[in-house]
Amino acid sequence: MLGLSLASLCLPSVASAVPLVSWSISGPAASSATQTTATTWMMDYSLSVPEVFSTQTWTVSATARAVGEYEFEWSYSGFHVFFDVEAFLNEFSPADTTDVYSGGPADCCTSPSAGFNESGTFVFTGLGAGDSFASPLGPQF
Repeated sequence: MLGLSLASLCLPSVASAVPLVSWSISGPAASSATQTTATTWMMDYSLSVPEVFSTQTWTVSATARAVGEYEFEWSYSGFHVFFDVEAFLNEFSPADTTDVYSGGPADCCTSPSAGFNESGTFVFTGLGAGDSFASPLGPQF
């Protein structure tokens, strides 16, 4: 074991014209999705760093309940050790893929090495009822 990777993504819905969605997270090792308020979900993941360094990706996803745009504020923070670290957050839907945040590679002690804390707003557009949309995120060591 070389270290521990910890991060979280918070996704509160800020759109009021469409029904709220339920989020889930999947990927290697431990992860959880917890609804913290009527409109806010906290996604956490942790991973023991493998002996062979590689990109690790978790996918945070939801399903559109109605046709429309889904707007979300996001906050992505974590600690992905110190050496040659990269962190990323992408958004994808049937209509589009967007790089929302990309940091690194960096060594101690500039972001995302030794920790990062990023936030913003993203709008998923062109969604139909039943369409899946997601945010792949993760570290690369």
